[in-house]
Amino acid sequence: MSPSLKRRRQRRERVWLGTVLVATLLSCKSDAERVRLGQVARLADHIDRLRRADNPDKRALLQALRGIDCPDAEACALKDLCLRAYGIHQSALDQIESLRRLADQKLAATPPDLPASLERAQAQLEQAKTLSEKCAEEQVRLMRSAMY
Repeated sequence: MSPSLKRRRQRRERVWLGTVLVATLLSCKSDAERVRLGQVARLADHIDRLRRADNPDKRALLQALRGIDCPDAEACALKDLCLRAYGIHQSALDQIESLRRLADQKLAATPPDLPASLERAQAQLEQAKTLSEKCAEEQVRLMRSAMY
């Protein structure tokens, strides 16, 4: 084997060995970091289940999310944002259900605050949509930062 070919082969081996070493070091995480990652993943899972749930199931999942521990300030900020988003959403659903019950009672007269109540519920749903979109964006950002 010629000296130049031998040098190239040794260089490729060093680059390969360096790549493997860097990948190994990056994949090693401390026990504390693995625990944190598990807590972040658990928080993200609860948020996902809440997001995907049908409206009648959201109340119980919202309560479950309240009980999840967050490992750090960044995760707690995500949890608070999502609780606010889905709390407003649940409040709007409750208001709509209350109005539906009034309508089912077939009242002779329309309640005087019905239009205002409908407007409040609509405004809450719009606010909840904006906040839940932000919640999803922050969740992705947190998971990416936790993984890398």
